[in-house]
Amino acid sequence: AMLARLADQGARIVLAHYDFGFGVKDKDVAEGARLSPLIAPLMVPGGLVVSQQPLIGFEQIAGPDTIAPDRYLFYRAP
Repeated sequence: AMLARLADQGARIVLAHYDFGFGVKDKDVAEGARLSPLIAPLMVPGGLVVSQQPLIGFEQIAGPDTIAPDRYLFYRAP
């Protein structure tokens, strides 16, 4: 509800950190997939999302070499 309300108010985000999870990989992946379409409309085109879970509808990009690729996922908003 909060994400939809922000979108309705015209909020735009340039940088987001997604760290929702249950500690159960299958549930975490499903939650990321469920919330992705709610996050996308809030993002400024080209904005950056740093996530501990896979997201859908975003372009995955390489993160810094100093961060293990399985620790955080980096995405560019469409």
